[in-house]
Amino acid sequence: MLRAVALSSTPISGGAAALSFRAAADVPSVVVFAGEETFLSEEGIAAATKAVFPDGDPGGAIVALDAGNLADLDRLAAVLEELQTASLFGDGKVVIVRRAELLGGKASADDEDDEGDEDGEDDDAPLAANAAKAAPVYDVVESRKGPASGAPAPAAPKGRRQNPITALVKGAMTAPMPGSVLIVATTKPVKGKGSVSGDAIVKTGAMLVDCRRLYDAPPPWARGGSAHDTEVSQWVTKRSKVRHGKSMELRTAHALALRMGGGLAGLSKALETLASYVGTKSAIVEADIAATVATTREDPAWVLADAVLDKDVARALSLVEASFERGLSDAKGRVSVRPEAIFPPLVSTLHAAWRRAMLISETTAKGENPASLPAFAGLPSFVVERLIRQASRRDPDDLLTRHRAFVDAESGVRGGGVPPRLAVERLVIALTA
Repeated sequence: MLRAVALSSTPISGGAAALSFRAAADVPSVVVFAGEETFLSEEGIAAATKAVFPDGDPGGAIVALDAGNLADLDRLAAVLEELQTASLFGDGKVVIVRRAELLGGKASADDEDDEGDEDGEDDDAPLAANAAKAAPVYDVVESRKGPASGAPAPAAPKGRRQNPITALVKGAMTAPMPGSVLIVATTKPVKGKGSVSGDAIVKTGAMLVDCRRLYDAPPPWARGGSAHDTEVSQWVTKRSKVRHGKSMELRTAHALALRMGGGLAGLSKALETLASYVGTKSAIVEADIAATVATTREDPAWVLADAVLDKDVARALSLVEASFERGLSDAKGRVSVRPEAIFPPLVSTLHAAWRRAMLISETTAKGENPASLPAFAGLPSFVVERLIRQASRRDPDDLLTRHRAFVDAESGVRGGGVPPRLAVERLVIALTA
């Protein structure tokens, strides 16, 4: 089962890798998944193992090791021998090494950008620093008995530590075993600080897969583009078509991401639900999302502000209900469930959005360009455009008159004995009615 895979000289995307593994011949001898989006790496691993063994593990042919698990240290120290050891049925071998950034101990995991050295070597502390914690890093590519293939393992320059991921890949590519596949998964990125040695890995002939997290807002390089055209929206529309045979507009995909967040695992499950819900229909639309996907994003406060400025009273009240029923999470993930703790962030966010709308409306009435206001400095263009669009539907005097509702809500809770939830509901009605 020799593999003659035409490999790219540059990293390929996580989604593309998973789709490319259709048969055993599509899977190269070594695949490295690098990046924090574990959904992409795990899906790629599943696709690769299924391609090699379409009928499932024939018996000991799939070996999964975790570099952070002490129980796996001995087998990690002899990964190349593991690749060369036939399974019970002699049908090849797939060895998976997860959390590879921990190979060699914590010091290795904390190494900074390796891209500067195309040999994947680092000038930091020698290997002996990790000897007390785990098997030496070089044992990963040269076992205590020596490589079974007889090929010399990469040697470390004296006083230098070779990047363990690069060393492992080089060792496996030096004498690849027919029918054996090494899969390495790490949260280290392909590029930037703390990255893997991307150039060195690609030069060995291994496949390097970029599993970075996707942008769920217009990326930094986008200028003046649609607010719906994000990497996450593009991923959702493509997956809907390829996996489920359902077309989906970018606007619809963006609406799904607003409800679910940018995590690909949650979006994938939501697409399965949506595909089942629409049945034989060829497309998924926003109404289908509203009917099947609950509002689960952690912080619905700004979504509530949008609903209020859009005068969507039904959706605004639904968001208020969800906030008080499920609680709110802050930036550190701490959940508040007490009504008196939920009231301040909701009202504060609403008030900030309302004041911006007042400012835009007043500026527009003077014939000036609201986009140039200092208050919007640093805000993404699509946010400013949305605020301008929402404020254009409001009269400046009406905005000012309704602003009184914020004072009533605050005084009602602080001294009038009004329950926080009731106060927010009254505020929403006063702002949207």
